[in-house]
Amino acid sequence: MLFLKTFGGLSVEVSGAPGSGAAQQRRTLALLALLAVSGRRGVSRDKLSAYLWPESDAEHARNLLKQACYALRRDLHAPELFLGAAELRLNPAVITSDIQTFEHQIEAGNPEGAAVVYAGPFLDGFYLAAAGEFERWVEDERSRVARQALEALESLATQAASAGDVKAAMKWWRRLTELDPLSAQAALGLMRALDDAGERAEAVQHGRRYDAFVRQELGVDPAAEVLALTQALHHGTGEGVRRAPQRAVVVEPPSVESAHGPRRWGVFPLGLALVVAALVGGRVIARSRAGPILDANLVAVAPFDVLDRRFELWREGLVDYLSKSLDGAGPLRTVSPTVVLRRWTGPADPTSARELGRRTGAHFVVFGQVVGAGPDSARVRLTLLDAATGRGVAELEHTDLADRIDRLADSLTTGLLRDLGRILSATHLRLASVATRSLPALKAFLRGEQLLRRFSLDSAILAYEEAVEDDGNFALALRRLGLVRGWRGLSGQLLGLRAGRSNHGLAPRDSLLIVADSLEAASDDPLDGAYWTHRVRKFSTLEEASRRYPDDPEVWYALGEARFHLGYAVGSTAGQTLDAFDRAIALDSAFAPAYVHPVQLALDRNDTAAAKRYIRGYVGLTSGVPEGAGIGLVGQLIDPVGVKAAELQSIIDTASANVLFDAWRSVQRWPDVPEAGVRLLRLLASGRRGVGMPADTATARYLLATEVLYRGHLREASRMTGSRFSVPYGELAVLGIVPADSATVAFDRWLRSSNERATVADPPWVTRCYRSFLAAGWWARRQDTVPLLSLMRRGDAVARSAGTVVKLVDARADANLARAALALARRDTVEALRRFLAFPDSLCSAQYGSLAPSLAPLHLVRFELLAATGRDREAAKLFDQQVTVPLTTGSVLAALERGRIAERLGDRATAVQHYRFVLSVWANADPELRPYVEAALVGLQRLGAESR
Repeated sequence: MLFLKTFGGLSVEVSGAPGSGAAQQRRTLALLALLAVSGRRGVSRDKLSAYLWPESDAEHARNLLKQACYALRRDLHAPELFLGAAELRLNPAVITSDIQTFEHQIEAGNPEGAAVVYAGPFLDGFYLAAAGEFERWVEDERSRVARQALEALESLATQAASAGDVKAAMKWWRRLTELDPLSAQAALGLMRALDDAGERAEAVQHGRRYDAFVRQELGVDPAAEVLALTQALHHGTGEGVRRAPQRAVVVEPPSVESAHGPRRWGVFPLGLALVVAALVGGRVIARSRAGPILDANLVAVAPFDVLDRRFELWREGLVDYLSKSLDGAGPLRTVSPTVVLRRWTGPADPTSARELGRRTGAHFVVFGQVVGAGPDSARVRLTLLDAATGRGVAELEHTDLADRIDRLADSLTTGLLRDLGRILSATHLRLASVATRSLPALKAFLRGEQLLRRFSLDSAILAYEEAVEDDGNFALALRRLGLVRGWRGLSGQLLGLRAGRSNHGLAPRDSLLIVADSLEAASDDPLDGAYWTHRVRKFSTLEEASRRYPDDPEVWYALGEARFHLGYAVGSTAGQTLDAFDRAIALDSAFAPAYVHPVQLALDRNDTAAAKRYIRGYVGLTSGVPEGAGIGLVGQLIDPVGVKAAELQSIIDTASANVLFDAWRSVQRWPDVPEAGVRLLRLLASGRRGVGMPADTATARYLLATEVLYRGHLREASRMTGSRFSVPYGELAVLGIVPADSATVAFDRWLRSSNERATVADPPWVTRCYRSFLAAGWWARRQDTVPLLSLMRRGDAVARSAGTVVKLVDARADANLARAALALARRDTVEALRRFLAFPDSLCSAQYGSLAPSLAPLHLVRFELLAATGRDREAAKLFDQQVTVPLTTGSVLAALERGRIAERLGDRATAVQHYRFVLSVWANADPELRPYVEAALVGLQRLGAESR
């Protein structure tokens, strides 16, 4: 007999053992779950195909369904598993399920049986990529079943309390509080049961825990009855203790997700409750249950029913077009199209539209149909629904040529604004749109949007280029093209500037995003004297966008990207950066680009569990997309279970340079003992087929030198760096691996040369500032003031005659750095710290190591001096204000010092984290670095922590 478990997960058991083959594959498991819930009714094959393979055409989807059914029959050894022809259902003589047992117990009026079966949320943790309808079905079923389970538990607890069965009452009330910890009724019931059992102190403690939990989670006071009972029990008055509980009234909040993204309540799906009570004249006044709170200025545009296949693109295209057009018209705002597509279920009718309003908090919902009107025309009918009442408040119908649906949509927008203006007298009618009148450009743009969501970058570039070719002033397409070219390592600066110049007539949200991108593009201009101000303004623009549009995933994604690449300008941390990406993913889990940087940030912290979660989400969206292979390889490197060593090696041996390079970007700082980053760069340095920078063996060899140095292989790095000054060479000189006389010659040659590029071995994208810091630090340690004075005078002289912003910035950096280093050479630590703290950040946003700019050299010196002068808290804060760190030995040594500072400050967790990092990253390091490794090990022993 087969058994399907749907509570707390999703799996199939064969005679008590886990099923194999198709019984462990997500889509076939999802098929079984759909059929199990349908019971005797069954589900049509067309509906199953739409749930499980929404991106396939009807014929292909039907074939996939047949294959899935065949695979399940075969692998479960159950030829009679399915019944029915047009309507499929499970054969109850072959397979049973916990969901069906639960349903039967509910129907039979047996709440105890239902409570026993309910082992956790329906399909908890189960996810099916690129299957929005299925995900919405899961959410609805999970909520429905959880509600039934909680009602069953409450019934059991109330009956037990009425019968005087204190032990049973405590059992059921306690189970109810575990599932719904925000329920005031459950809290009151458990407190009374505990008091009846003579455990008054525990009852008081539970009341206090409930109080703290509600305040923390909801930011409001808990139900007055819970507070009153806690006080009565605490003072031992008994007042109200034996009184029959008057049901605490619970008002469900709107389903609009907070700025922190959707809260997955997990085991307490009805913990949606906001307890409301008002004290009037000393009495508790209970308000009746209210419906969801709807925002009178929020509009949701639902997917249109398309009754003519010629216009299939406009099912979602009109969602995007109308949403952008309505957003920002007076006080109106629109729900993000990506959020709408996740929340929408059912046909375009009043019932589905009202449900969408409930789920998004939108007071008004637009829905309708697109139909053909002859061989060359299209007709759109739409309804504006008041989600609070469920009544249509306006109906519009327009017809236009089939190739001018953009013009038709603008006519509909004008009509909608007119009707909304009538309903909301404060609305100022202003037509915003995507700002193109070219239908081919709009179609190409929408196609690019779909491709970008799957991270199909090369195809997306072609689509956006087509859109820009058709309309050279199409700001949204220009912005997207710049973004995607940046992902591909191509220049997008001019596109960002062009988008900024075309930023007219757009919705406020899109306008803010374009302003932010154009500011960054301007800051990349070597002639931009205000480049630092522009970078800071980019953040203020995105912060404003996040305040105005807290539920918009693209805003949070843009903020995450800004923090990752430019966060040094405002002191962003890795945690803040991950938070922005996590919010974007929570609001739109089907946007593949949002997963890329979180994989790297998780591995930087050696958090492989988090990295695996991000990789699963990414791989599920990029299946079959060439650009998805790099992070797919990372998943195999960090979790090789199921992949034999020979198979993994075969994958690596045949991977292109681009795949290996994409994988390396994610693992470059991962402190894994096998050193995956080194392994990948060795392959790249030996030469692999590919396109662009990844196939450049000279770049790969340079990066390999930085990687092996970061991992503590000093002698190998020394053999690779040669005798010319470079960042790796400078680090090796500071560590004493390069002989002092050789370093003196190299540094002196660099100082005196009028053509820096002729004297250094770094690639052009490594800026001068990093080398200046290394050279100045080396001279300061040797108390050699002569070259420092030369560096200062040269910087001052060049600054007076610099012809470009880059030369001016480098010269000013050299002069300021030399003055601060002179104080170090004279052993005046206080003066050195003062000068380094006053050193303008804008002079040293150096690009190095991770192919991203940072303030690493300046940060490290400031950190070391703050720690040396006993300013531990400031040093800790400064160290943590780094999203990523460069691939240098200095970064590892700073991590060791950060661990010591945390230990001095009593922050055990942070100290353990950094000590373990040093142990891991230098597990195979050369003997010269062993004293630092031993220091980290001793630190862990002092803290009583394992080295693992």
